[in-house]
Amino acid sequence: MTHKIRRVSPNNITPPIESLEYYFRAGGVTLIQAAFSHSFFVDPDSVREKTPMYPDRARYSRTHYPGLSKGKSATWSGDGRSVVLDDNQYAQNAWQRYSGCPIQRGSGYSLRHVWGQPWDPDAFTAGWNFCYMPFWAGMLTEEQHLLKILRDTIRQASWELYFQDNPVGDPPDFVNDPGVDLEATLGDQPLLVMCAVPPRKSDPLAISAPDTQPSASDPFGRVSAIRSQRHQSWLNLYKGVLALQQKAHEPFGTPNVQAGAMSDVRKILREVGLKPAELQSLLERESPVLGQSPKSAPRVASISSNSITVSAPSPSDFDKVKAIRAQRHQSWSNIYKATLAIQWKEHEPFGTAKVEASAMSDLRKILRETDLSPAELQSLLEHNTQVSKQT
Repeated sequence: MTHKIRRVSPNNITPPIESLEYYFRAGGVTLIQAAFSHSFFVDPDSVREKTPMYPDRARYSRTHYPGLSKGKSATWSGDGRSVVLDDNQYAQNAWQRYSGCPIQRGSGYSLRHVWGQPWDPDAFTAGWNFCYMPFWAGMLTEEQHLLKILRDTIRQASWELYFQDNPVGDPPDFVNDPGVDLEATLGDQPLLVMCAVPPRKSDPLAISAPDTQPSASDPFGRVSAIRSQRHQSWLNLYKGVLALQQKAHEPFGTPNVQAGAMSDVRKILREVGLKPAELQSLLERESPVLGQSPKSAPRVASISSNSITVSAPSPSDFDKVKAIRAQRHQSWSNIYKATLAIQWKEHEPFGTAKVEASAMSDLRKILRETDLSPAELQSLLEHNTQVSKQT
């Protein structure tokens, strides 16, 4: 049987950036906050000690070094300095020396020059010009796919880290204050500085939902805020509002899940001032509930600097994890280490880079196919295996 088909007009295609923003907001964060929750800068103290890391290296450029390629000697027109041309290798080496974090192929991350100008030897390996970002976020800072507010917010973070107070040096002419209000844009999401030493367990990597409350004229924003606060899925809210109207709906799974969903639906109706039919219509119009299975409504962990609050995974989740682990011939210990590593928590060493890459790949497969968050998977492993005794 062929899966259902929906025909779409070429005039009715949603821009990908709008789609990303929609689904991130459905999870309680903005696209900018999500990008910053996994983007890393160099410690300003390390930059202050030495920048650039390799003052005699520059990226080759047809415009600035015509006819010359990687490995060739050239003269930088800015000050007549002799330089050796490179692709990105020396920039990556500089990042590793600054941060202690090697750049691995297939990791989903890449090193970006925040202010560009890699042909300038003062900027090519300068710590103030680096941001280690997920590919999906980094591509939105490039001219071909530019999301200007993301690029400008990254530059604002760089400006405030390295030049606003206690500057690491004099900013070049092409570096200036973009004028972005980081507090208003990022909310509680901190700027993440990559350190060569492991962070304390009390400093986990976090996605923080904004403090600002949606206005009364934005009922879906208010519903989304309550949903995030109550750690409830869109699908269970939808089932709850159908159940309240005595309409047919998919089963909740357990009485506890049903009771929690019904309680949250009543809270939304009371605080937002909607009728059940109005909430149903709002969810069908604005949230990702129609035509999707329960797996399509992602669960989001609410993480603070002192605690992690997650919804309890079900026994069937562990069965899925066990099946994937057996299929991939991976050890529980390595999966647990990877789960800690992806949350930027302390963990025992993997032993080799190959073992680490394999474990991280298997972890991502588990997260993708079970729809668990890293914090939920960590909790699941600690309750159902012996791995937590290793730490």
